[in-house]
Amino acid sequence: MLVSGANVANVLLTIEAGTEVVGQKGTFANMIITRGSRINAIGTAEEPIIFSSDDPGYDGTGEWGGLIIHGYGLHNECPVDLALACNIDSEGESGFAGGRSADDDSGRLSYVVVTEGGYEFAPGNEINGISLIGVGSETEMDHIQINSNSDDGIEFYGGNVSVKYLVLTGNDDDSVDTDTGYQGNIQFAIITQRPTSGDNLFEASSTTGPGVPLAERSNYRISNFTAIGFERGNGLRLNEGTVGQYMNGVVVEEA
Repeated sequence: MLVSGANVANVLLTIEAGTEVVGQKGTFANMIITRGSRINAIGTAEEPIIFSSDDPGYDGTGEWGGLIIHGYGLHNECPVDLALACNIDSEGESGFAGGRSADDDSGRLSYVVVTEGGYEFAPGNEINGISLIGVGSETEMDHIQINSNSDDGIEFYGGNVSVKYLVLTGNDDDSVDTDTGYQGNIQFAIITQRPTSGDNLFEASSTTGPGVPLAERSNYRISNFTAIGFERGNGLRLNEGTVGQYMNGVVVEEA
């Protein structure tokens, strides 16, 4: 139940291996999983699940929105004495997310490709390839590729979902962006920025101030990674109030 007293949907969306999910090119088309529901998108190496625009090929950018997942997971803009849910306005005005359920379950993604996304829904404001808002630790994500997105590849807004085998290729803004208390793990990652317009390989941010204790600031861990950037942005941009661990990785800048 929401803070308002309204009921939320409790739906399981299953997407079979080899399925192509398309958004109309040039529109604000998004796949949104609201909190309380789950996605079960399990592909294989031979038959991945692909999210793209509806035109031929997979080499566009900014042609549709992206994949947005909400949860009841931790979010440091929520009051510390909150029992379950709070209403954090999510990416692209897609609804509310956030809460105090660290082990919240938003489903599973495996062998999933998200490409050609990042539609600009307002001047200077685009959609990330995958946006995770308050997504908890029982959510499973592995073998994920995000390609050619016109905003960040993947952005974590709080939560503590972990990701294994993450490939980020040719995204326009940051490849990995973390905010508002994200405390999950990323392991086995390959990242290469778009040479002409990419920004930071990693940008880590955290809400700060007297209402946010140190234990609730962004503090994620990434290990076993190779990240190749270009002279336009930074390898790692660590903003005020963020903590993190970067282990067994290589960050390279190419001119």
